Amino acid sequence: MDALSKKSKELITYWTANYINPYKIIEMIQKGVNIVKELDTALVDLRKTTTMSSTDLKDFYSDANEAAKEYGVTTKQIIDQASSWSRLGYSDKNSATEMAKLSSQFATISPGMDIDKATTGLVSTMKAKLCLCVQKCAYRKYLIAGNA
Repeated sequence: MDALSKKSKELITYWTANYINPYKIIEMIQKGVNIVKELDTALVDLRKTTTMSSTDLKDFYSDANEAAKEYGVTTKQIIDQASSWSRLGYSDKNSATEMAKLSSQFATISPGMDIDKATTGLVSTMKAKLCLCVQKCAYRKYLIAGNA
């Protein structure tokens, strides 16, 4: 029995030493720390550009994490997109969240398009639509004034 116990310990040590590399464990911990730092930096940037309270930011983080899973992107990308949209005036929690989701969705359905290009495309589309609406309104005022 003693020989079996000794042999079992030797086998466990052999398999553990060959398959669990301490350097890989350290590398994984470092990656985890770097991800936390990147998320913190992204949230600080979002905090600077939005009207969200601390509670709203916590809720937003949870929503961003869910959206990231849904659209197959990282949580950091969702937060970065929300920051981009908040700089364009979508600075409350709901607007920033929805616009970040739309950017991610657009990137997901568009082959070869990353999330930054998707945001740029949506901004351009929205500006064009706004310009068209302004032109229509100006034309209507022109007609109402009797200048037809």
